[in-house]
Amino acid sequence: MNTHTQSLQTDLREVAIHASSLWDGFVFRRDSDDLFQLWGMGGIELHTHMAELAMVDAQLCNALYAATESGFPGVYTYEVTEELGNAVALHLISTESFPTDPEWQHTLGELAYDFFAQGAVEDLPAIGTVLHQCLPGWRMEAEAIIPTVTLSVISTITPSITLDRSLNSQLNPSPNSLPSPTAPHQPFRPSA
Repeated sequence: MNTHTQSLQTDLREVAIHASSLWDGFVFRRDSDDLFQLWGMGGIELHTHMAELAMVDAQLCNALYAATESGFPGVYTYEVTEELGNAVALHLISTESFPTDPEWQHTLGELAYDFFAQGAVEDLPAIGTVLHQCLPGWRMEAEAIIPTVTLSVISTITPSITLDRSLNSQLNPSPNSLPSPTAPHQPFRPSA
């Protein structure tokens, strides 16, 4: 097997792992049929959107790994990728739409930054640089000059809240208890 084939297989394996982790977070403690019904379009289209997120997430993970001196402070696919899948599901549940590119990019950036903030502080400037390069929709809250977007389910709770692991545990729905698709929700508000 030549080097190009090995590299391609490694890349495909990494994207498949990220896609699987993203989907695990998306359907965790939820009925996937309910999510498809809220989605309201074909299953291939939903999987296509999720695959695009998984490809960006896998590329981001590799770029972040290359930028760190200290390594990862945990398991990225558990703490970032699965949480992104959960955030996408929560957005779909609350708005009946897939998040926009700036919305999911901002959330992915926040999850990744929070993940690395658990580790070596000296890596954070390099992490911020990679996030800015890979995710045009991400702006670190402390650096934001203009309002940034977050997934609407987060901003409907408190306009200034960003997604973190403690908020996730409060928002995770119990099994088979999705909100009514006709339940009103507050309009999207960018965080300050």
